[in-house]
This record gives sequence, C-alpha cells and structure tokens, in this order.
Amino acid sequence: MVNRKQDQGNSAIEEIKKNTVGADFLWKQCDLVNLAEVRSVSSGIRESLERLDYLVLSAGINANQHGLDDDGIGCIFGFNYLGKYYVVNQLWSTLRKTSLMPGATPPRVVAVSSGLHQGAPLAVKFASLKDINNPNLILWNFMGGEYCHARAVEDAYPGITGQLITYAMKAISRDPEQGSYSTLSALTAPEVEEKQRNGAYLSDPDKLGDESLQANDKGLATEPWELSEELIRSELGENLLESWRNTGVY
Repeated sequence: MVNRKQDQGNSAIEEIKKNTVGADFLWKQCDLVNLAEVRSVSSGIRESLERLDYLVLSAGINANQHGLDDDGIGCIFGFNYLGKYYVVNQLWSTLRKTSLMPGATPPRVVAVSSGLHQGAPLAVKFASLKDINNPNLILWNFMGGEYCHARAVEDAYPGITGQLITYAMKAISRDPEQGSYSTLSALTAPEVEEKQRNGAYLSDPDKLGDESLQANDKGLATEPWELSEELIRSELGENLLESWRNTGVY
C-alpha cells in the first residue's frame, strides 16, 4: 500500500488489521507529484517483489487543488495521471514476469477514474504543458463533474453556497465501500477475461460505463502518453523510463 500521508496510511492499516486477521502488508510513503520519489519507491518495490498479480491505481486529488508542483507540472495532471503512469512503467517488468509464471492468472491493473472526465471540452488534447496547466480548464471540469467529492465542494465554496452544493452532491454520490465494488469486480471477476474487457471502463460491477467520446478516442490516447514520456525524460533523464517492451523473462 502506497500513499502520500502517513496519518491516512496508519488509519488504513488499523482498518485492515481490524477486519482481516493475519493480513500481511507493507506501507510506503510516496507523493505522486514528485517523479523522483515515484521512481525511488516504485523501483524499490519492483526489486523487492518476486511477483505482482494486482495493481490498483486509486489515489487522487480534487479539482479545487490546482497548482504547479516543483517541476512546473499541474498537480491535477501530475497526481491523477502522470505519477500513476510512471508507477506502472516502473512495475511493468514485474507484471510481465508474473504473467509468464507457470499456472499464473494474467495480472490485472485497475485505474480508478472519475465522472469528471465526461465534462472535458472537446478541444482539450492533453498534448502540451499549456493544456494540462490551464486552471480555467480544471475549474470548468470541477463544476461540470457529476461525482465530485462533497468535501472538495466545501473547501472550494465555503459558506451557504458550499453547503447547498454539498447537500446535492451527497444525495448522488457513493460512500467509499460502494465506490470500491467496481474496482474489486475489475480485479477479480472472471467475466473480465471471458468477455474480453481489457481496457474497459466499468461504472459498476460487470457494467460498462458511459465514458466520453474522448475517452474512446484511441488516437487521442497517444498524445498524453507521449507527453508523459517527454515530461519524465526531461525531468529525470533520458534513461529513467523503463522500456515497455521489457518481457520480464521468467
């Protein structure tokens, strides 16, 4: 388990111990907007594990927390996308190695998303720093999102306005347990393989979601991918991005 705040980690550990007797786990602290820290922690995990069957990318920050990190990259993009991209890159060889082990089921990587993406303007391509660092775009998405966290609304809009929006958000949002169902289903359900749902967007267990046209645009997907590689290489160095062709020979 990896997250950026020790108090949150301690709280999660206590909950795990309370509900799962004898659970074996390891907690690491890492801030996803710090690419050097992501590399240090992720590469350490890679070297310490013989296999990796499941990877859940669930960390996220709310859209009212816009700003630039120390590398000049927008925190929303850096935390919710770029940091996770780099985590997967650093662990890719272990996932591949696991997939080749005798009797192993195919490893699964689940990225938890948000309904906010449905409100993104069609002009957004995420092809440059100018795109991802645009605070007006982030605010627009925040206001247009259907599944904002109520606490984020209170922080962004204090007073009676925030309270009214908060009541509305609580009426349509899900609690953490409800929100985990689709993630657990994507991790464990045999239907994912049986129905060939690799890369599918699930809003509920075994239910395909209503992703935006942009999310379905395979051509558009190459632009944030290429931008991610460019940003990591420019910030950390040309050789600090692992090859995606690493076969993880077992």
